[in-house]
Amino acid sequence: MRPPARVHRGAPGARLLSAALAVAALTRAACVPAATLIISVQSPDGHALAGAVVTARPLDAPGKRLGPVHAVMDQVDRAFAPDLLV
Repeated sequence: MRPPARVHRGAPGARLLSAALAVAALTRAACVPAATLIISVQSPDGHALAGAVVTARPLDAPGKRLGPVHAVMDQVDRAFAPDLLV
């Protein structure tokens, strides 16, 4: 028996539905409100504070709770690598 001349790629309706969902997801992502956050971290004498870490969380909604993250800080040649874990 000969193999079919064309490869069956699923129902055309399923492809159309997938394309419609992709377009809907892209338009929804374009409508997400955003804001600009500018932060300047300075020492008491007004100089930039090197190595400062700033985290931002929304005030009006609880942040997403992520599962625990396995992070490792190793001491390599008397220096910690990475030098910061958040």
